[in-house]
Amino acid sequence: MSYGQGIKGRLVIGSATVSHVLAWAAFLWIALWPHAYQGVSATPVMVDGNPATEIVEVRYSASFTEVNGYLSLVTLFIPVLVTGLALIFLLTRTERRAMNAPLLWILIAVLLLFCGLGYLSFGILYAPAAIASILAAAFFGLGRGLPRVNDG
Repeated sequence: MSYGQGIKGRLVIGSATVSHVLAWAAFLWIALWPHAYQGVSATPVMVDGNPATEIVEVRYSASFTEVNGYLSLVTLFIPVLVTGLALIFLLTRTERRAMNAPLLWILIAVLLLFCGLGYLSFGILYAPAAIASILAAAFFGLGRGLPRVNDG
């Protein structure tokens, strides 16, 4: 029996799933967006024997992966891994529920730390996933006495 029974269960699983999907979307956007880095290259050109009389500017753009290499994707994958683990914890059996709550908050703390450390670059793109994870944890932590759909 998974945790997904009742209204609260659907809210928890739904929020955790949305969080994981948003983390994937941010990961793919950062990794593949072709204009992540933009710049201008200026080269002096000799015209009629006079040095540096003209400057040729070339504008360029590149994706995060093109600039930093494929190994940099490991860092970007951390939020996807964290939200995936949170979703797995929430989908485990309810007998382990007491153990899952602290693990879920630890994973959210890691996700928030990642967002904070990368705030000025790509970390902010993972903020919606962090917010959805916080909602999942909040719904998960609500009292056990909430009514479920199948309770009469």
